[in-house]
Amino acid sequence: MTAAQLEELVQRIARANGGPAGPAGPQIANITKDLRIPDPSPFSGHSDELDPFLLECEQCFWIQPDIFNTADKKAFYVLSLFKGKLTRIWKEQFLKSREGQNLIKVDWTALRKALKDSFTEEGRTQDAQKELQEIRQGKMDVDELNTKFRLLLQ
Repeated sequence: MTAAQLEELVQRIARANGGPAGPAGPQIANITKDLRIPDPSPFSGHSDELDPFLLECEQCFWIQPDIFNTADKKAFYVLSLFKGKLTRIWKEQFLKSREGQNLIKVDWTALRKALKDSFTEEGRTQDAQKELQEIRQGKMDVDELNTKFRLLLQ
């Protein structure tokens, strides 16, 4: 295929896709197939759901940086995944606390910190220490016990 035939083919594809049919020049359009991942599970406000929820959100941001390219897009996406009365009330309070500020600029870092401050169980460390003291193998195999033990240490 000659360069002229290649350029003609690129222009026909661009016209067929509704794009501009200008000269292709030396650069050829970068066509990639986006990796589609499911949306994170909605967050209902339970403290044990927060870390997995935030991790799933961070994975979306990392895999789709062209979509989540600003802190406010990340924040509003996360807020859209709230479900239930508790998180609806929290979201309303969070947004009301921003009155007088530019609502469009909800910073992801600030939102993440506010979520951690609000939904992290305060007694989590004490609970883990108590569970470590009472841990028994029971019907778990050694690998399961080891995994549970390591998770409690974190």
